[in-house]
Amino acid sequence: MAFDGMMLRLVKQEVERTLVGSRVDKIYQPAKEELILSFRSQRETYRLLLSARAVGPRVHFTELPVENPKQPPMFCMLLRKRIGSSKLIAVRQPGFERVLFLDFEGYNELGDLSVTTLAVETMGRHSNIIMIDAAEQKIVDAVKRISFDKSSVRQILPGLAYTMPPPQVRFPIDGDRGELIETLRSSPRDIELSKLLGETLDGASPILCREIAFFATRGADRLVSELGGEEWKRLRFYLDGLAGVVQNGTPTPTMVLTPQGEPKDVSFVPINQYGSARMTRAYPSIGELLDRFYGEKDAGD
Repeated sequence: MAFDGMMLRLVKQEVERTLVGSRVDKIYQPAKEELILSFRSQRETYRLLLSARAVGPRVHFTELPVENPKQPPMFCMLLRKRIGSSKLIAVRQPGFERVLFLDFEGYNELGDLSVTTLAVETMGRHSNIIMIDAAEQKIVDAVKRISFDKSSVRQILPGLAYTMPPPQVRFPIDGDRGELIETLRSSPRDIELSKLLGETLDGASPILCREIAFFATRGADRLVSELGGEEWKRLRFYLDGLAGVVQNGTPTPTMVLTPQGEPKDVSFVPINQYGSARMTRAYPSIGELLDRFYGEKDAGD
């Protein structure tokens, strides 16, 4: 699914303007790899879903009812102890990496002010939710503990220093798009434009790359060597508009459905690549889009 780095950036913006300064009210762990944090502000209560599922990892506001276990898991109890009643003071995302950091400020057992960070890593089967002591940058615990037996590259265990997942060195959409175009044009790999975009553009999902290529080539996803001056101009025009959407937080949250109404994919821009083979439905926010999409998909499954 298209929960890519750009989608996460838009989620970050929603969470930032809605929750920063709010306090944690309740914490639930309805499933082994999912958390729901309930926040209270002066006027409303919001529920934020954090999911580290291999299929469908994500972060978004939710209104869907969930059944919580009578006995909360150990990670949930530890989280309540660390950030219960704490205030969310910052939401961070390094570049367009699929990692979101939530910083909580509260008082520890000694009555001292401290900061605890939740790192939500949304990277397919490597997804995780990791609790970090911000002062020492050490792992307190994680939804998925990763020992040396499971990974020789990066271990996630209590007491270890937290390190970022290996970065993907690509062009960010808010970088030099002229340089990006030249990199694409001079690529030694003569492959379809959508595939080259997927290998080059940071934080872009397959559906987004196909939509960019669809617009640039007027519907024919051709080899890079086959593109002419008009196609490159149209590509630059679309990339400039896409950068504006991401930078200004002005998405068009869109669900893609089959003709029978089954949810198939999501995007933060209008999707035209399927023609009459798919339907699309717009939503007022990224949070509502993801809530409805995964709610309907889980119910169907």
